Amino acid sequence: MSAESNRARQKKWQEHARKDPTGPQLTRVQVYIAPDAIESLERIIQKTGWTKRVAIENALREFADHVEYD
Repeated sequence: MSAESNRARQKKWQEHARKDPTGPQLTRVQVYIAPDAIESLERIIQKTGWTKRVAIENALREFADHVEYD
């Protein structure tokens, strides 16, 4: 598969993910995180079988439930 066809395929999927009224409305988040955080993410993925996206979404939801807001 050429880089150009892969790029086109990714662009099509990203547009679909953002606009699909019947599916999840996704937002792209790009961040750099510490190596120990990546190791934690990889352990979660390995133990649960979740994708990176699902693991991060679940972690954020869990953390939000335990944070005390002012």
